[in-house]
Amino acid sequence: MNFSSYIVLSTLVVAGVVAHAFVVHEQFYPAVIYLSTDKMCLAVMYNFAFALFLLLGKIILRVFIGTLRDVEVEQLVDSGRGFLADTILFLVFYAPTIDNREVGTVFLIQYICCVIFMKVFHLTTQIRVSHMFEVGVPRLIVNIKLVGLMALLLGCDLLALSYFYSVASKSSTFFTWILFEALTMSSVVLVSMCKYSIHMIDLRLENGWPAKSVCLFYVDLIHDVVSMTLFLIFMLTFFVQNPSRLPIYMMADVIQVARKLAQRLRSFRRYRRISMNMELCFPDATDAEIEENEFCVICRGLMVCG
Repeated sequence: MNFSSYIVLSTLVVAGVVAHAFVVHEQFYPAVIYLSTDKMCLAVMYNFAFALFLLLGKIILRVFIGTLRDVEVEQLVDSGRGFLADTILFLVFYAPTIDNREVGTVFLIQYICCVIFMKVFHLTTQIRVSHMFEVGVPRLIVNIKLVGLMALLLGCDLLALSYFYSVASKSSTFFTWILFEALTMSSVVLVSMCKYSIHMIDLRLENGWPAKSVCLFYVDLIHDVVSMTLFLIFMLTFFVQNPSRLPIYMMADVIQVARKLAQRLRSFRRYRRISMNMELCFPDATDAEIEENEFCVICRGLMVCG
């Protein structure tokens, strides 16, 4: 079943349930009470609300991003699978609370759907920024849409940070978790903005930006350091709030980020070593050598200083 069939079927089912309620009960308030108390009706209503939620997400995605390529979908699924697994483990093993009470099912589903919704858009934006410059120069309208989406996501992150920072406490660990998720997502969108700016500077320069790769490397390096720091602060905060329920499962994320960080540092050391060897073995040509051999042996073009 594709998404269109799911939307149509959900709409028909909810229309049938509503029509049945009004036919049986005839009056408005008895029908509303029936729809809001019967378990089957609630399941149908929640399913329809979820379908509308997905439809809204697809519309926003189509407006700002367009069609995702296969490689982007694959990366999105891999990243989303890891985040979903972490979310399930957190809810199962940590038992988050609000005002020292367990989070209600409806309330929990609403917030989890919103967090997943925002996470998907952050990951999609990050993946699109990483791949959009590989297929050529993007059009102006594409750049405007992407910048608008990043600004919108950053604004939502700042609003979430300001709100959940005020309500997160030792008795409301669920809000603390959302606060750290908002911090993580804000770091993702800031990194995406930095990478986008670097790519645009490279496109605007006549001969490109020689330091582009180095800048992208440092941005990724800083992002890994920030991510690992946020994970460690997250674990420390939850340990202080509830020492008996330390989220040990997050050690896998910390180890993964630390391993990625170590790989980047090793790659950077190899890059520096190769660069130094290149400079020692192949020094820059002098003006006299250029005058003796004016043409490049590779492209046969005239060599000039610069």
